[in-house]
Amino acid sequence: MDRVEHVTTEAAEDQVDELALATESAARAVRILQCAGRRRTLARDAGLDVEPAVLELLDAIDVTGIRFATALGELLGVPASRVRLLAGRAIKDGLLERDYSDSDGRYVVFRLTASGREVVAEVQAARAALVRDLVWRWPGDDRTELARLLEALATGVVRRARARLW
Repeated sequence: MDRVEHVTTEAAEDQVDELALATESAARAVRILQCAGRRRTLARDAGLDVEPAVLELLDAIDVTGIRFATALGELLGVPASRVRLLAGRAIKDGLLERDYSDSDGRYVVFRLTASGREVVAEVQAARAALVRDLVWRWPGDDRTELARLLEALATGVVRRARARLW
């Protein structure tokens, strides 16, 4: 490898390291936005009476499309029994419905109801308003570029989660 290739490789590795650190910082910020207290506040501000853990489940189903208790448990870091308990509460509140897998009728799957989709949309809108408040002073090109890059990152993360958990 000649010197130019070596320097270019080192620069690329440095950029990847910087990106990894920035991504970790962004992930921490997202966790703060999505923590139970924040979910409770967002739900309250949106006029909703839904517990944070149920909101997390609804959000996970909406974002990933994952509908099986075991896979949702892996995604959320909780046992499948906890997912079923939370799903039962959401079903009782009319936010989820329980159905059977089209591919194998032995497996239970969860689907958002119209009310569940409304709740998710309201919380996502409240979260978006919070982010808007944080970045509204940024130059428009920066906001556009951030949105494009975050969407690309989120798409990759969801694609990997689906591939690993389904």
